[in-house]
Amino acid sequence: MLDDVEKRIQSMKRSDLDALLGPQSDPAYFKGWDLRYWLGPNDLDSWWPLVRFHNGIVSEMRVSSD
Repeated sequence: MLDDVEKRIQSMKRSDLDALLGPQSDPAYFKGWDLRYWLGPNDLDSWWPLVRFHNGIVSEMRVSSD
């Protein structure tokens, strides 16, 4: 599932990503990333898709846990 999301958002504009995923979650988490979203719990941690932009376009996405 997350692979599908990652493929879908590659090269998206920030405004398109905001429209798709809504407002980002706690911006204090995972500093150094432009956007972060809380997806929900995963066993002991939570899943967080993290996104970076270059010139307003998604340049990198990674899913991390806390």
